[in-house]
Amino acid sequence: MAWACFSYNELGPIVFVDKSITQDEYVNILAKHFYEWYINTEKEQGVKLLLQEDNAPVHKGNYAKWWKQHVGIEIVEWPSKSPDCNPIENLWDVLDRRVRKRTPLPTTLDQLKEALKEEWENIPCEVYQHLVESMDRRVDAIIKNKGFHTKY
Repeated sequence: MAWACFSYNELGPIVFVDKSITQDEYVNILAKHFYEWYINTEKEQGVKLLLQEDNAPVHKGNYAKWWKQHVGIEIVEWPSKSPDCNPIENLWDVLDRRVRKRTPLPTTLDQLKEALKEEWENIPCEVYQHLVESMDRRVDAIIKNKGFHTKY
């Protein structure tokens, strides 16, 4: 499993997880890999970043909520029954297609992790900028479809 993040101007870290994600493990990922990137990116870009998560229990648990609040990470509230319109899902698809185009294809877990890392770092900024710019359209589509499936 992999976890990653991005902002309008840059890709964040990609983290590989070899076990089930518990709330503790999720907070560890945020603390070890996300938080420093989050703080530095806010300083460099001069903006307040918002973390968009889905409604997975590890994201919504008391400990995870407390930790994010404690360190000042602001969250985009996402309705519990909304379609999954998090643009990271589209970025995962881009990453998957890039890795599948490699010759030769990775044949071991270590090769796959290396290929994912390399391809992640080489995704053109226009790709994730377009995804961030699409958020207004995504929300409008959800409203128009009364919460039902959208093209996103």
